[in-house]
Amino acid sequence: MIPLHDDISVVEGFIYTIQKTIEENGDPDETEHLQAESHCFDFIAAMKWVKHLHSQSPLLSDEARDQGWKQFLANIEGVMHYVVRWAYAKYPEGLIYAKLFRRRGGGVWDASGGTDPELFGDYEEDNTGNFSMRRDWSWAVKAAMELELVSKVLFKHCEQVTGMMHVDFMATALEEMSL
Repeated sequence: MIPLHDDISVVEGFIYTIQKTIEENGDPDETEHLQAESHCFDFIAAMKWVKHLHSQSPLLSDEARDQGWKQFLANIEGVMHYVVRWAYAKYPEGLIYAKLFRRRGGGVWDASGGTDPELFGDYEEDNTGNFSMRRDWSWAVKAAMELELVSKVLFKHCEQVTGMMHVDFMATALEEMSL
């Protein structure tokens, strides 16, 4: 299996494109948007594909669900988790955005899984309960909102892609069982 994490630059490239667009304080150029989408498309599609494989594995025979099959899924999942950890460790903007909304009673998913008040650095609350950060994180919030918007569009598209992958997956599984 090709070590996918060797090509980890696709994640960095996607987030860098978003940051660059925000830093230039202009509307994203269509070319940059397409480039950003292409960078993260493979990663999101792969996550959806792994989920799809898991949902379909009970349909396979015992021979097809041997140790090799389980190891294959484990390898792919390991790569996905590695990429997620790497991206969030290097680019915590999405976590900052989630934390801001969580403190205001929002329902944004916090990928950190925690509520550590020191997670995003110094902050303060005034007597009215309003929350403000002592640092200017506005660029990070904008970048995270852009990232979330593009991700939602791609996830919707991947629902269709997953359906097409189902045909390929079943054909491959049947071929493996016939060997």
